[in-house]
Amino acid sequence: MVNLRLALYIVVVGILGVLLLVVYHPAAERSDGIARYVEAHAREDTGAVNLVSSIYLGYRILDTLGETIVLLVTVSGIIAVLERRQ
Repeated sequence: MVNLRLALYIVVVGILGVLLLVVYHPAAERSDGIARYVEAHAREDTGAVNLVSSIYLGYRILDTLGETIVLLVTVSGIIAVLERRQ
């Protein structure tokens, strides 16, 4: 039981550390330039009329596809585990 608590503590501290790095990273100040570029060039780069759609389906399509696959596999696994228990 102690090893499980230690592992959980390490995971939580690690997640908090990563979040602090993301929030307080010096490169976060430079992200304003990226936002201005996307706002100015989204229509020409992606052909989408809506700015959110151009980001979601134009610039980040592979990331979105990967997240969708992970979500599908997770839900399928949960359904399989729940059906096996019945």
